[in-house]
Amino acid sequence: MKTDRRRAFSLAELLIVISIIVLLLAIATPNLKSLTGSGQVAVGVNALSAAVSSARSFTGNTPVFAGGTYDGVAVLVTPQGELRIIENVDPTTISGFNVARHPYKDVVGRPYGYLPRGVGAVGIIRGGGAIGSGTVKLLSPPFCLRFDRNGEMVVRNTGSTMSSELRAVYYDANGDNAYQVSSSRTSTISGNPYYADAYEPTSPMFVKSNFDSTNQKYRAGDFDNIETVAGVILYNIETFRQVFASISTGSPLAAENNSTTSNTFAANSQGDWLINNGTTIYFNRYTGAVIPQ
Repeated sequence: MKTDRRRAFSLAELLIVISIIVLLLAIATPNLKSLTGSGQVAVGVNALSAAVSSARSFTGNTPVFAGGTYDGVAVLVTPQGELRIIENVDPTTISGFNVARHPYKDVVGRPYGYLPRGVGAVGIIRGGGAIGSGTVKLLSPPFCLRFDRNGEMVVRNTGSTMSSELRAVYYDANGDNAYQVSSSRTSTISGNPYYADAYEPTSPMFVKSNFDSTNQKYRAGDFDNIETVAGVILYNIETFRQVFASISTGSPLAAENNSTTSNTFAANSQGDWLINNGTTIYFNRYTGAVIPQ
């Protein structure tokens, strides 16, 4: 009678196979992370496009104001990656408010949209030059994509004149139930330098008090005069933090303060990285459709 004697693997052979598997996983993991990150950014593009379409659907509303003129809606991008649909409200209902400016509030009953977790955003303000030139600013959140009552995009340029200011959005970003019209990212309500990382929950700089427990939502920033941008760059936050690990915060949300005079990070290594590695999105001025770059 023959005995079925099957040869088993030796310990050495098992160790060799395990070593090969570990090596293959080590090679594949960065590529898988890269693919996942790219996929998340693509989802972010779709989320932002959907928010713009949703916002523009409200531009057909033409409420009559006691003073001033209804001037549409905006998508507010916050440091937490929220996409808030906000609407122009009657300035005469706000004590001492200049009717030429544009106060905004959340659209009632409209839930916030979100960028995917791990996807960051910076806004682009152009002053006639190419991206990367001195006439361009890359801004950390909050910033707005604004559309007038006809659904056409309204963009603020890099100037600081009143005509430019009137293209801004005024929004109660810190939740104090007031519009601090003189506040800006260079002249904050608190008087402290503005770091968007302090409002971003995954950042080591996050300040817990920037979650409004009364209204159960995050504060959008430390200033109420919010810029309207021409476009947005989406990027993978984890990849950025790995590349710029020497930055104490590890995030471009604070890097703009490397240039305190212009309050922009377009002209440093972080800005260059965002321009070259992020996904740049512009929107058609008349339709709001994404313009491929």
